Amino acid sequence: MVGTLADFPTRREARALFESRLHSLNDALQKVQSSILFRDFISSQWEPAILPTLKFATQRNYRHLVKRRLLPIFRDRPLCDIRRQHVQAFVTDKMAREQFTWKTSLHLRNLLSKISSTAVAWEYLQENPASGVKLPQRPLREPSAFLTRSEVACLLNALEDPERTLSAACILHAQRQSSLITVGMISVGLTRRCLAIWASH
Repeated sequence: MVGTLADFPTRREARALFESRLHSLNDALQKVQSSILFRDFISSQWEPAILPTLKFATQRNYRHLVKRRLLPIFRDRPLCDIRRQHVQAFVTDKMAREQFTWKTSLHLRNLLSKISSTAVAWEYLQENPASGVKLPQRPLREPSAFLTRSEVACLLNALEDPERTLSAACILHAQRQSSLITVGMISVGLTRRCLAIWASH
């Protein structure tokens, strides 16, 4: 019951009070929802709904980071209690104390941001606590090391075919190490003096 007719002589006044009380109830409901634990939001909301929409390699990487890096720290925290300073301290600590690489720390911040942005979109949070979190300046990369001619010769002499031929082809054509994994077939044409390599994708 909102009130009597004497309290609200017009329908407009009664409706205004009703909507005001309904808004308060909705705010209270939102606070209850946002108190969900981080681990419960991950297992019951984020993983079933968001992970399947990502590439398989990304799914595998995110699952690993969530299990090994995020859950040990944020597992039992209510989602609404995770603040920007907590995320900043987490990322900084990974680099300063645990000697994580800059790239790994970036992945952790971005993953937390992705999880939190989903919580914001689904009205579990008012704002993304990972937004605005900064990383230390990225260190300069060391120059890449290349094999000398003598080192290449020693390497090839130590190998047997087909590894020798495969390695020589990759070295001559500046192929990446990961390219060796996708090689499916090699064809050697002695009369044409050519080497053909097919990649299996």
